[in-house]
Amino acid sequence: MLNGEVHVRYGQIYVESVVWGYAMDEYFAGQSNGLCGASAPGGLFLNTGLHTGYVGFTVEVLDAEPPTDERWEDVVEAPFRPKATETLLVEWAGEDFWELELEEIDYRVRYSAVGMDAARDQDTRRANDPGYDRYLLQFWPAPPSPDHVIKQTSEIAAYWHDFARELPEPPSDEERALLVDWEGRQHQIDEERLRQRAETSAWKGRMPSERLRRVGGNVMGMVTIDRDLLDELEAVPPSTQRSIARWAAYRAYAAAGLAEIGWVSRGLDALDQGRELPPPFDHIDRTWEALFEEERVPHSIVSSLEGSVPYMLQQAMALPAIFAATDPDPLRAAVDSLYAAAATFGPEYPTLFVQLRLAFPLLTANTPPPVREPDLLKGLLAHFPEDDPREEEAEDRVEERAEDRAEKKAERKDGGQGPEGGSEAAGGRTENVRGGAPQDAPGESAAAEAADPGADAATRPSERDAQAEHDGREERDERGARTEHDGRGGARGPVASPVIPGARRPTSTSGGATAVDRP
Repeated sequence: MLNGEVHVRYGQIYVESVVWGYAMDEYFAGQSNGLCGASAPGGLFLNTGLHTGYVGFTVEVLDAEPPTDERWEDVVEAPFRPKATETLLVEWAGEDFWELELEEIDYRVRYSAVGMDAARDQDTRRANDPGYDRYLLQFWPAPPSPDHVIKQTSEIAAYWHDFARELPEPPSDEERALLVDWEGRQHQIDEERLRQRAETSAWKGRMPSERLRRVGGNVMGMVTIDRDLLDELEAVPPSTQRSIARWAAYRAYAAAGLAEIGWVSRGLDALDQGRELPPPFDHIDRTWEALFEEERVPHSIVSSLEGSVPYMLQQAMALPAIFAATDPDPLRAAVDSLYAAAATFGPEYPTLFVQLRLAFPLLTANTPPPVREPDLLKGLLAHFPEDDPREEEAEDRVEERAEDRAEKKAERKDGGQGPEGGSEAAGGRTENVRGGAPQDAPGESAAAEAADPGADAATRPSERDAQAEHDGREERDERGARTEHDGRGGARGPVASPVIPGARRPTSTSGGATAVDRP
């Protein structure tokens, strides 16, 4: 098969009938010889004395066992069976190879060497350097039997024999099969982890559900602009998804100045009522023709969502929304129509999504809302009144209670007389703060105490306790009024049921679907 020179590196050359996949130890484990490793299935690991360079090499395929030639200094034998129809002698990095024409049967291999120690001392053979080591590799059919050392002369051969004998026993066929199965499973696990990692990255750090993974359309476009919204859309009922799709289609057409054009308005009405879209919406090509030929259609420019394309026709961005809203899959209808509406808004699309979540509170009922920058709400808050009448009423109540409390403190300080001199002190008695039995007025009680130091001491603390409770209740009332005022959102007051400018308002919820008309 071969008679000439081959190139070795690291003192190695190989016979391969399978893809290289074993470590050096696996070829020699359980063997007594360290020159021809045959323990790994379908391959041979051959050691040489020379580290790097060309060595003499002969390969023979025989019909029967050859006689032993005493001229060889080191001789070993081992069993071998190819694992494929093609078996090759291969150099270290695959620089060159030779086909050996072996059948898929059991062979006995004899590996003979001469000059190994001299070649080891030479280490590297350069051009014009003499060659010291030669090798003979012979194959003949034979049943499997353990490897053994026939002859050992060189020190380097003895070193490799000791190396092989110190290795642990190789795995059995059953253990090797289990190992291969485990490695295959581990490979599948590793591949699945890599796939999930790539998918998680593509989906902005959160794995999608199978439903989102299969929805198609512009779902990946929505991932790039609002990943949280996708989960929110999936969580709402199909009827709400369909209503969102219709809402988005109208918002896109309104933003592009198309909603009130006759043929567009008729199409939106049909969409709201669940009817087939009228001409020209019955064919998308005729719709595009109408868009560019109708004189009343405005032409406005919007940037792309990420702002990289500055000049895009806004009306063209809006047009697909109505077709997307009619998709049989309500989730895909919502996703695609919202993406078309977002493209119509351009870089201002976050305002559209804020309007969406306000118009459909169910979106955020079961999923955490996305982080929204405060400036996204500026355009919406401008449409709500600056002053809330309820806020003014709360302020008036706080001021009145503060004045009442100041007057009562002044009365206690003056001995029970109010600002006008008070009739309570003149009468000498006042009602108990809880509406129970009468008690002495503050001034009269002080006089009685001075006249009778031996009076019941328990009476005086009870009077003080009643007054303290009265003061505490006033303070709690005042604090409650202040909390009511502060808890309603500061200067702007609450937003109980916002009306989104340009949005369609619900008029009926019969049958679970929301019918909408124009504001």
